[in-house]
Amino acid sequence: MASRERLEIVRSCDWPMHHGGANNPHGGLWGQLTEIRVDGVTAYVREHFRTDHFHMPGNARIGMKKGRMPAGARLVLELAAPAERWDAIAAVVRVKDPKGRPVERNRLFTAAWAEHRLREAHA
Repeated sequence: MASRERLEIVRSCDWPMHHGGANNPHGGLWGQLTEIRVDGVTAYVREHFRTDHFHMPGNARIGMKKGRMPAGARLVLELAAPAERWDAIAAVVRVKDPKGRPVERNRLFTAAWAEHRLREAHA
């Protein structure tokens, strides 16, 4: 069923997953934020990564500020979609992602956050 649902890309932009620094203020790790529509329902997908920040050595943190992904980091897609359609839209995103990344929820990633970031990027 998920592969038959239509996914339309509306607009996208880059977003800083981890800020630069360490004599490289324009560095850091960047991901893509995308507004999509699945069967007429608007949702937002952003690239992110999961790692154990608590046990991360200082050199790994400096590396992230310089644009290097930490060893052992897991790339994921975060999805902000209406609760009643989240599972269905997540299934479509999983099928359409050529890298096969897991689709996850993040309570801090909301439609309002995504709209604000997209507005900033396209201003």
